[in-house]
Amino acid sequence: MGNRELIGQGLQQLQAGLRPFVEQTMSAARGRDWVQDKRRRDNERLGPGRRSSSLSDPRFLLRVITEERQIFRSALTRSGLPLTSRLRTVGNTYAHEFEDSAFDDTATHQALTAMSRLLRLAGAVHHANAVEALTGALADDLPNLPGVPYRRNDRPRPASPRHSPQQGLCDGTSAPDGLDDRDGVESFNDRVAQAVEVGEAGRPDLAVEHLQEILNDMHGTLDPAHHDVLVVRHELANWQGEAGAPAEAVKAFGGLLFDELNVLGPDHVETLTTRNDLGHWISEGGDAAGAREIFTDMLPRCTRVLGSDHIVTLAARNNLARCTGRVGDAATARDQFSDLVPCYERVLGPDHPITLGVRNNLVQWTGEAGDTAKARALAGGLLLHHERLHGPDHHDTLIAHGVLAHWTGRAGDAATARNLFTDLLLTYERLFGPDHHTTLLARVEMARWTGEAGDPATAQDLVGDLLLRRERLLGPDHPDTAATRKYLAHWRAKAEP
Repeated sequence: MGNRELIGQGLQQLQAGLRPFVEQTMSAARGRDWVQDKRRRDNERLGPGRRSSSLSDPRFLLRVITEERQIFRSALTRSGLPLTSRLRTVGNTYAHEFEDSAFDDTATHQALTAMSRLLRLAGAVHHANAVEALTGALADDLPNLPGVPYRRNDRPRPASPRHSPQQGLCDGTSAPDGLDDRDGVESFNDRVAQAVEVGEAGRPDLAVEHLQEILNDMHGTLDPAHHDVLVVRHELANWQGEAGAPAEAVKAFGGLLFDELNVLGPDHVETLTTRNDLGHWISEGGDAAGAREIFTDMLPRCTRVLGSDHIVTLAARNNLARCTGRVGDAATARDQFSDLVPCYERVLGPDHPITLGVRNNLVQWTGEAGDTAKARALAGGLLLHHERLHGPDHHDTLIAHGVLAHWTGRAGDAATARNLFTDLLLTYERLFGPDHHTTLLARVEMARWTGEAGDPATAQDLVGDLLLRRERLLGPDHPDTAATRKYLAHWRAKAEP
């Protein structure tokens, strides 16, 4: 099977998996006639029939996500928008370039990987698995493919690109002549997407630098109230918080909210999104009570203006519940999360990562409210869900495994908690090695529940081994080493006759 054919099959899976996600999210945000409204706006701006508005066209679905980023940024993790922008380039290449050289082996592998990741973020796990099978078939022939993200400039361009109206996209249509679904905005979207991707790769400080550069470039050409400027300011504020500066994020979001109130008004979805993010970073800065007031105040407006199923309304409810728990009202937080779970299941689907995250919050606050046995049962159900979706070694499955072990111990069954953490430790050692940070954290939990199960001497030995590892890896004065030394003294005292 040729690379272009692999890309075509991947785009078919992408369309099938994204369509229900986009339809549900947009219908909740814009109403049932959102496709007709978008078609009308495109026709007014570009002329009749110049852009596809077919739900059978994966490029249309990707364009909706990027153009409605303020809606979808709450329905996808932050990495979803860069993936979407990248895949728009893949779709445009597939629609316009028909030689095999349009997709070399590396670009094909990276494009299929991006499709699979985006489908998982959208909760379309079965379609993601189908794309991964395509990726696996390609990887069998290419065992040493580099794991570098796909970039537009990475793909070789054919010497004489051709456009054939007979060869189009998944619904049998081709792009209109002279219009490739980018109309001058790709450079801006690409720069923002690449900055966000740098942050997702673990360098939020560089994401801040890149976004500040983009903003500086805009100042000479765009009005400060221009929509693109507001979008970059929003991303910049978020990454300032992610870079460990919640106070700077709060200040930036406060200024952005002031401008959006004047330019867009208090009821605009982007104004409400900014208010929601402002509350988030106020909470992350340590003022959960102040953040709770923001969410309590904005929630009636979100419900009235956007509707109860709008993703921004649900995000505000999610943040309100989290802050409610943080200020000490675990029972109310539990009830709020219990009400939220079926809403997210209805709007995003039961397999969506955000839905599963809300279920995890329900586990936490159910336990913190005192019902540890129910928290344990909820955690067990969540683990089974992750195992069915992702398999036993997936990151989310491993986290769910640890959550179940934790609440098993908190529910009074220390021996089973010890056994669960022992199994988890063996998995982490196999996947990441014995000295990985996550592996060491699992050692801490295994030692804890070994001691709680009545064997403080073995707990002492386990923590002693952990101390030697941390002294070797981190040095004797590292905070984690110091904490381990104190923990060893705790179990040594417990083990004394």
